Amino acid sequence: MRKLVAAGCDPATVTKCLEYRERLANLQLLGGTLNVVKSDQPPKGWFEATYPGGAQLQEVLDRHDLGTLPMDATDFPRFFETRQETLRTRLTELLGAQLVVTEASAAPESV
Repeated sequence: MRKLVAAGCDPATVTKCLEYRERLANLQLLGGTLNVVKSDQPPKGWFEATYPGGAQLQEVLDRHDLGTLPMDATDFPRFFETRQETLRTRLTELLGAQLVVTEASAAPESV
């Protein structure tokens, strides 16, 4: 939490970051050491250093439905929410389900 505050996150963003960090839209399946190294850096910088060259980087971003990576911790909630919706849409299409919005949650559910 201290790192998020030091990175300039306001209390609402800190709360969202802590809530979102272990949820599906934030996960990427990487091996142990590679995952630890990635966790120590902002995502955009890590991906650009790990996958130099525009075509290779774009292929990885597309394969993992990463979209536009967050520049820093303050942009993480936007990234998470966008990727969550992208994954929801993709899975719904792959599974042949339909999305419906319930009145109680106003969040789409699969049917």
